[in-house]
Amino acid sequence: MASATTDGPRFTMFAGPNGSGKSTAYLRFLEAGYDAGEYLNPDDIARELGAASDAPTVIDLRAGREVIRRSRELMHARRPFVRETTLSSREILRSVSAAADAGYRVVMVFVAIGSTAATKTRVALRVVSGGHDIPEDAQDRRFARSFDNAPKVARIAHAAYFLDNSGSQHRLVAAVRRGTVTFLDAQQAEWIARATSGLPQAASLLSRADALAQLREAEPLDTSLEVREERAVYRARAASAEVS
Repeated sequence: MASATTDGPRFTMFAGPNGSGKSTAYLRFLEAGYDAGEYLNPDDIARELGAASDAPTVIDLRAGREVIRRSRELMHARRPFVRETTLSSREILRSVSAAADAGYRVVMVFVAIGSTAATKTRVALRVVSGGHDIPEDAQDRRFARSFDNAPKVARIAHAAYFLDNSGSQHRLVAAVRRGTVTFLDAQQAEWIARATSGLPQAASLLSRADALAQLREAEPLDTSLEVREERAVYRARAASAEVS
């Protein structure tokens, strides 16, 4: 299996359990100028299919098949694209390997919360707002598989960024480059050890400011992507407005 290239078209995953905050993270990257190509979100497709009489599980299957179909079309055309994914299927692992072998630059942004209780609450709130519902047993299965598959993807990806959304803010807590994980905090979020299980570790910690600067340069972003400490969002601030 080839490792992901730095020069090919980009395949980006915003990954993590249901309700972890993947869509919000994607929007913040987009606001910061992340040019990643067509965005494929099974929840968006499921919402469009929701008017049908099918049960949620059937709708999820149909939405997933459509994402897979479109992913293959884009990869065949060597176009960049983004997938939002729970990393819970064998198919996504095959797609990551295929993209790497085809010369894609593979990037994963993994967003997580430490417990299924918290993610289920967020999914329920989303449903109240008109969002797509997901059966709790499916959420439980996907939660476990997300963490089991995250290190497998990180080993293949050119870069992986791990964002903790357990508290009052999204926080960048670890970054993986060329299969080696660098932590940003001595006390990691409880889930991060599982999500990076088996990966070799860098010898020293990295400051969050340096990690965000490296992220901006590597992907690249048109504006600075910063963790906003007082709210659970990211802030894109124009580089020209930064105080020197």
